[in-house]
Amino acid sequence: MALAVALSTGCGQAVHPEDYFSVQALAYDDQGDLALGAKGTLIYLGPDRRERWRKELAADQWITSVAATSSTIVAWLSSAYSGPAFLVDVLRPEAGMQTMPDVQAIALAPDGRVAIQRPSNPPETQILDPRTGSYTHITSEYAQMLSFSPDGGRLYGLFESPSSPVRGSNPSRLVAFDAQTAAELWSNPVRLRNLRLSRDGTTLVGLLADPRRSPTVLTWNANDGTLLDTFSVPTPESTSSNSNDPLDVSPDGKTIVLSVQASPSEDCTKVFRAGTIAYSVPCLYAVAFSPDGSLIAGRRAVASPNDPDSLIFYRSADGTEVERRSLPRPFF
Repeated sequence: MALAVALSTGCGQAVHPEDYFSVQALAYDDQGDLALGAKGTLIYLGPDRRERWRKELAADQWITSVAATSSTIVAWLSSAYSGPAFLVDVLRPEAGMQTMPDVQAIALAPDGRVAIQRPSNPPETQILDPRTGSYTHITSEYAQMLSFSPDGGRLYGLFESPSSPVRGSNPSRLVAFDAQTAAELWSNPVRLRNLRLSRDGTTLVGLLADPRRSPTVLTWNANDGTLLDTFSVPTPESTSSNSNDPLDVSPDGKTIVLSVQASPSEDCTKVFRAGTIAYSVPCLYAVAFSPDGSLIAGRRAVASPNDPDSLIFYRSADGTEVERRSLPRPFF
């Protein structure tokens, strides 16, 4: 497919403030292509980090979450607990898309199935096959975060009891379900603000939801739910985690990247190995490991009118900056 216009390279390019085109979410597929979610627009980059295509979804809404396989991209435009989700064919983006309104949580399986929760009373989390319209009931709980295992055989998520209609006030738990039979495999009581599964399916990483504590990371064995590690992120006093703190885990589950947005430090993005900070980089507002684990991609926020938002790629081994591309509008 022919490329559109190459990304502008280098930083420090002067652009007008109204031209900023912030990326809120990004995700790699298993081939190394990168999906970017911004204000109303989904952008797809090839392994060479050049644009393959872009698609306008909703002009006035932010894409807050994306997930990608080599055939499908899911973009979720959530506001509070609900928003529309779009399924886009990677190879034929111009052929239209499937829209699911009022989605409260969503995950994408390698074979194209999606796990979703829509507003209902009582709540219902289900796995839907968009090709056939068939679905499997999983649980009657509020789903807050969902993730499929690499083979699509398991569904992980943070689920909240429906005992009170006020979301966020009920007991919650981290659960693993069999994606075919809906059998519950294990569960742990916990309240999290973010959840990620390593690409090899071995490790779950979560950010504890407790505003009274400094940001705390927990890791679990994804097979049986055993808690592997807990560590706090050293930050200035009074800094706490929030729901916008970007988090990701390397494909082998051994390296974690976390940005603590409330931190006044300019190097608020930390990379951890075995619970210890390996290095820090300037604050990133969306992060993702490449499929082979060699790179960390992130969006660096604008600091001044002469420093546009940038998409930056770091070598994950040591934090060396590999490439930086400015993100003015038009995007490329």
